[in-house]
Amino acid sequence: YSPSGGIERVMAALLEQTATMDTPRLPTWLSPTQVRFIPVTPEHVEYCDGLVERLTDHEIRADVDDRDESVGKRIARAETDWVPYYVVVGDREVEGDELGVNVRGTGEERDMPFEALVEAVEADVGDLPRRKRYLPKHVGDHPNFTGG
Repeated sequence: YSPSGGIERVMAALLEQTATMDTPRLPTWLSPTQVRFIPVTPEHVEYCDGLVERLTDHEIRADVDDRDESVGKRIARAETDWVPYYVVVGDREVEGDELGVNVRGTGEERDMPFEALVEAVEADVGDLPRRKRYLPKHVGDHPNFTGG
């Protein structure tokens, strides 16, 4: 008799493996959010929503951190959520052709066109399973679990 089932044991082993990484992360295909957009101001949210819809067309799970917090706190949330790719979106990104993409796996920021972001995520996922996003598009609408 085992107090945990097969899926639970696999998840426990996966989480144990991540604990030994310099930067803990789940594989991109398994991450609940694969790409997060962090708008600099509320005026950038609509543009981010459009990027999420375009990624959804490619079966990539993305969301927008629209919370009324500083950009730094929202970046920290993306880090603690182990989001594989996150992008801070301001006027430069809205008016330009490239996004400043932060890649959790390498710890670097790379400027890339939207299509290159799609290609990078698709290369990470490969032939592994793809599921639709099950959380709301806006992080402000996600469930918030607190202690106490």
